[in-house]
Amino acid sequence: AHVEEAHDPHPTVYRSLLTTFRMLLPLSYVFSTVLGPYLPEVMKRLGVSAAWAPPLAATWQAARVATFFTLQKWQAWHGRWVTPIAGGLMLLSGFSVIVLQPQFATGTAGLVLVLLGLALQGTGMATIYTGALYYALEVGNAEVDAGGKHEALIGLGYTVGPLCGLLPALAVHQGWLATQREQFVVLGGVAAIAVGVSAAVIRKVRRETGQS
Repeated sequence: AHVEEAHDPHPTVYRSLLTTFRMLLPLSYVFSTVLGPYLPEVMKRLGVSAAWAPPLAATWQAARVATFFTLQKWQAWHGRWVTPIAGGLMLLSGFSVIVLQPQFATGTAGLVLVLLGLALQGTGMATIYTGALYYALEVGNAEVDAGGKHEALIGLGYTVGPLCGLLPALAVHQGWLATQREQFVVLGGVAAIAVGVSAAVIRKVRRETGQS
């Protein structure tokens, strides 16, 4: 027979932190699904060979794994607002660096910027994922529903991200949008989503930390 376990009460701030991480979680997967088809073009533009493009593009995955390991070993981040703030900033800055790289540098310098952006994005994604899962299980007392909501939010990101690319592609196919404008529309849509989520997170953090 299943026996309900007793759980120690969690700090009240955990529920607010859970809400904040859950707002950031789908956004992180929107970014990753949009960057997936965008990165090959970035590598090609920077002159990276076909042999080196995949491992270099996987920089964000390496950073993600390293961050998972770090947050598992170092647990001083529990209950701190700096964690979602840092995760969100790294996610946004990493994506911005990758997208805006052609405006600042090309060649080797441009590649270094892209790799830095990928590392920031991977670190931000891992921070957000770990925080969202940790607080979901703490607030939800490790119940199945807590993990289910976590995965559902990831699924939302996996749905919205490809839609940001699919809808402009359909518009191009129908002749409603010029091909050369497709990429700008995709990135513009993602930027609009990011601004909306960021504004909501900032309001939440300010309200919960008592800032004006």
